[in-house]
Amino acid sequence: MLVVGGGPAGMAAAACAAACGCQVGIVDDNPDLGGQIWRRETTNPTSDAAQWAARLRVAGSEVLAGARVFHQPEPGILRQKRQKTSTN
Repeated sequence: MLVVGGGPAGMAAAACAAACGCQVGIVDDNPDLGGQIWRRETTNPTSDAAQWAARLRVAGSEVLAGARVFHQPEPGILRQKRQKTSTN
């Protein structure tokens, strides 16, 4: 399952799907998860955003932050493009 959007709702959906046994990926074109509400909060260990990010990691979800998926040539295969940032 691919969740498009790494804001609070996307993070919650991905974590819940993974907890139910789905193989989950979450993609967002921003460099970090959290969306506009939790921007850069995933690095603050006491924040809600960091707790949701930890749930994603523990569940084995694949996080594609700073990327856009543009094609699925066949089931289970996604093509992505990484966004350029000031550091890459």
